[in-house]
Amino acid sequence: MNNTLVMKTRFVFSALLSVVASASFTQNLLRNPSFEDVPNGSLGQGVLPNDWYQASILEPGADTYSEDGTYGLFPEEFGNFTVGTTAFTGNRFVAGWSLDPGESMGQTLSKQLKPRARYRVSAWLHDSTRAFQLDDGGYDVYLTDGILSEYIGHLYATGGGTDAWQFSEFVFRAPQIVTSLSEIVFQPVSLGAQTAYFGLDDVSLTLQIQSIGPRR
Repeated sequence: MNNTLVMKTRFVFSALLSVVASASFTQNLLRNPSFEDVPNGSLGQGVLPNDWYQASILEPGADTYSEDGTYGLFPEEFGNFTVGTTAFTGNRFVAGWSLDPGESMGQTLSKQLKPRARYRVSAWLHDSTRAFQLDDGGYDVYLTDGILSEYIGHLYATGGGTDAWQFSEFVFRAPQIVTSLSEIVFQPVSLGAQTAYFGLDDVSLTLQIQSIGPRR
């Protein structure tokens, strides 16, 4: 085999490895992140899409909004969002009220996170236009086993009735105990004196940088 062919073969192999590595770093570890997949045609408050569950004792719990009204609520119902509000992508989005303890929602992770690895959480948030839900805020994000919880970051957005989708993200390093924390929970919070209620869409959890052991 001549040297040119060897170099070309090595180049192609290296390129394939880069593609595989890139895919593994950008794969979303959350299922149904845009909330499009739903179990049935249930209508009203307190219903969530497939792969998501109510993670709070506050009733009726987090809500699902569908532009076409085929699951959960229309965006304009109860005055939480204006007529014509659309999902960031697709047909649906979810939202939780920050009234203590908050209408939290969660998901059981299908893949165990790696201790000391860095992960990125991102989402699009849409503020409410309802009078008592105009505070700045968003969602505190936790990893939990149902009893022990580890705060990992905050998805923040501006309130005040801007009536628009806002992008938010943070990066965290997984704690050593992450192997026992199989749930991720999004807890709505207000940063003001009243309450907040933010739509949530296109949620993402991705691996950023592989864990590197201590230097010896």
